Amino acid sequence: MVERTELYGRFAAYARRIKRNNPDGFRTTATAERTLGFVGMIDISNVLVQKKAELSVKLNNKPWQTKTIDFSSVDPDELTPEDAAEVLNKAEFEGVIFDVDLDTGRLLFKAVEVEKAEIPRHPEIVLYKTEIQIKSELAGALDFGQCRKNGGLGCYWAKDFDDHDISYGFAYDRKDDEQIDLEGERGTVTRMVIPGNILGVNFDLATKFKDDELTNIIQGGALIPGTADTPSLYVAPNSENTSKPVFTCEVFMPLYGQGTSSMDQIAAMERRIFPNCTGGEGDVPSEAKAWAKFSYRIKAVEAKDKDGKNGPSFLVPQYTWDQYDALHVEDI
Repeated sequence: MVERTELYGRFAAYARRIKRNNPDGFRTTATAERTLGFVGMIDISNVLVQKKAELSVKLNNKPWQTKTIDFSSVDPDELTPEDAAEVLNKAEFEGVIFDVDLDTGRLLFKAVEVEKAEIPRHPEIVLYKTEIQIKSELAGALDFGQCRKNGGLGCYWAKDFDDHDISYGFAYDRKDDEQIDLEGERGTVTRMVIPGNILGVNFDLATKFKDDELTNIIQGGALIPGTADTPSLYVAPNSENTSKPVFTCEVFMPLYGQGTSSMDQIAAMERRIFPNCTGGEGDVPSEAKAWAKFSYRIKAVEAKDKDGKNGPSFLVPQYTWDQYDALHVEDI
């Protein structure tokens, strides 16, 4: 018996979200089991007021939890991951805890309970249903999201499910086939064909609106929130900056059944996951009587896990609409 496979058409892009990876050596994906911060001893006094600072965390689609963290019981000028975990846990955030990662010695942020989907015959691929985020100037100072080198406010999703994006253009980075010939003295040819590979994906993201927070997540620099007296400020990285942030990008594309469909009659959802990306802001033309389009050039290459094992440059899970809707991705 042959199993029936539905045929779907894809019409336009639907949404995207981008989040920084971990600051460990392989720049691994930040997950609900393993979102990493700093290692060693650091000074966070510049983000504290009277040894206190706000920290916001989010578990799945629940509201952000914002609490004031008091570092008066430790030395914030010489903070260790052990001391940071102890202080952060005193805030008693619901559903998440802080610890020290045994493999790297880094500050560890994770969910108390983790739900995930493991793919049959592919134990190396895990799709997490539980998701966590951490955000604030304090989160950046604790190096969540590689912020101590690349600026930013932590490890969280910069998302658009509100039709702010214009387009996503994908182009595979291919290594072409090779043909190696060995020719005899009478012209006979022995040929070896070495097949090419897809090594990654290059793509452009175009948006309607200026978003300094997204720009900082993608290309680094400094992001300084505004106050009642001062404007917000984005400072681009300069020529002395040798580091670029690594991030995960996910693009959601609706699939429609055969025949006539309306925009809301989505039969399935394609989720393209690029777990190891770098990028930068593209040119922004300013022309008379024309809206500016803000663009980013992104390159996705093969990812590595915490043991340095190579993984794919992209994954393409396909959900039924009900499976996708149950994830509540738009509220995460």
